[in-house]
Amino acid sequence: MQSATVECLPSGQSSAVLSTENGTQHSQDEMKNLEQLLEVGTTILSQALDLLNNSLTSDEQLTVHSQYMPGSTIGMTKN
Repeated sequence: MQSATVECLPSGQSSAVLSTENGTQHSQDEMKNLEQLLEVGTTILSQALDLLNNSLTSDEQLTVHSQYMPGSTIGMTKN
């Protein structure tokens, strides 16, 4: 559960601070940024799952034979 406190900045402005369950404190801007990062990460993972579940039908779709380095694999070339 989060609890909010208000801090007074040297400029006289106030800033809300949110405390998380583990005692870490984040400003409202930091929390908004964290929420946006979480949303982006969730969207990217959902797209990957959609690709795997609905578009790919075989392992061969994930394999491309290089025309420049025949027989190579990621990080290694075949001599």
